[in-house]
Amino acid sequence: MNTITTYLTEMAVTARGYIVGYDRAYSGYIGKLLSKGLAPGTKFILIRQACSEFPLQLEVEGNLISLSKPEVDALCVEEVD
Repeated sequence: MNTITTYLTEMAVTARGYIVGYDRAYSGYIGKLLSKGLAPGTKFILIRQACSEFPLQLEVEGNLISLSKPEVDALCVEEVD
């Protein structure tokens, strides 16, 4: 299994990945992300990604989670192919 460090906005719809951590520049969003179940190690599938439209949607353990642009920017992820 190969992993590729990337940004959520660069992943294709249906791509799978997991949360690695959070960007320090957006640390104010960590609490929001944790409350949505997006802790480091959480696996996800990218469900919806539009060019410049938000929210972006992830599927986590069968649940759809919508993220705003600052929340997306705060996440550090790795894609699993």
